[in-house]
Amino acid sequence: MFPVPAIGKRVGIGTRRIKASDLTFVQAGRTTREDFELQVGKPWTNYTDLHVSVYYWEIVTGYWVFGLYLMGGGTDSITRMEILCIEFDESDLVKRFQIMRHPSTKSTREVVMAWLRPP
Repeated sequence: MFPVPAIGKRVGIGTRRIKASDLTFVQAGRTTREDFELQVGKPWTNYTDLHVSVYYWEIVTGYWVFGLYLMGGGTDSITRMEILCIEFDESDLVKRFQIMRHPSTKSTREVVMAWLRPP
């Protein structure tokens, strides 16, 4: 078995890949949750107690090739998890947002909680 890098940034799982250029319309304190969802779509999950919405996707970064592919072997995707976190205030206005990698060793809630902690 050996890894082969992927070409491009294909999404293997989750919502479409969201880039910073997709979020240029967002203005902290002015953009509403409704406006955000109209532009970007519904989130993967909401943590209503934390006032945070999360969009999730996995980028295919490569493939594991095993066996002789032409003789019954195969491939398996190697992925990298990414999320977009959006924090809203009590009035459902965007407070802040960030696109980041999601470590596979933590739950999404743990990642969000760490992101919310002051530096």
